[in-house]
Amino acid sequence: MVPPARLGRPAVSEVALNGGQALRAELASFAEAIRTCRDQRQALAASYPDDVIAEMPLESLDIQWREAQTKMWPLAGIAKTKLQKLLQSYANGGTADPATDIAALKRLLRAQGLVAQSPLSALPGFVGERPDIAALSAVLDEADGFAKLEARLTDAGVPCARLMEQRASLIQRDGGGFEPLLRRLAAAETALAADMLASQPGAATQMCLLISLCRILPPSKRCKRGCPIG
Repeated sequence: MVPPARLGRPAVSEVALNGGQALRAELASFAEAIRTCRDQRQALAASYPDDVIAEMPLESLDIQWREAQTKMWPLAGIAKTKLQKLLQSYANGGTADPATDIAALKRLLRAQGLVAQSPLSALPGFVGERPDIAALSAVLDEADGFAKLEARLTDAGVPCARLMEQRASLIQRDGGGFEPLLRRLAAAETALAADMLASQPGAATQMCLLISLCRILPPSKRCKRGCPIG
């Protein structure tokens, strides 16, 4: 039977469970935004605090830099030096270079926005620009596995409404409050498999299994004696 599959498994993220394949589809673009953040930081001549980057007038600085490049000597040199000093005032390390830093900061800011707005930001383990993509993928895999578990339980006759009632507990590590029942059910399955392998009826073990199933199936799916049907 399927329910013991929750034993030994981590908690399932409700966000991942409800997001389904839509969240998985975000992984590629999210990973690309992360790479852009990393590449643009490496392209900077100086370092800038993130909270400062968000407040910098980058469009204005970009226009001033372009205008400085159109001026004749010595006005061009004066304008560029003035802008370099202004840009340096935002830095907290290194020597600012308008020729590289302004464009890199604009690309970095856009990529940071994509990261912050990603639906994946609601998943456990999300840490901004430094996430573990493999860990996020594992969270989605766990949710996929649980969704398949629910589908198999539905096929076995457990009503969707009943599964929804039990989901809050079952998505917890080891099945949450159902852990003791799941362990008994797992033990019954193991014993039943051993009985079948030894070509023995295993009536007592089968009864244990049926009793465990009765704890999961609703009354409508049990016979008059309380055993599972359907």
